[in-house]
Amino acid sequence: METLLDLLLLTAAAWWLYHQGKRIGSRQGYGAGRARARRRRPRR
Repeated sequence: METLLDLLLLTAAAWWLYHQGKRIGSRQGYGAGRARARRRRPRR
């Protein structure tokens, strides 16, 4: 029973960290790399 609780806690921590990372990435701007690449080489 204790191992099941440990597994549940680990899963919850991993899920939370995954979602935190997604939120930070979206806050920085998802297409930031593509936008910079476009700015560097303008299409004519």
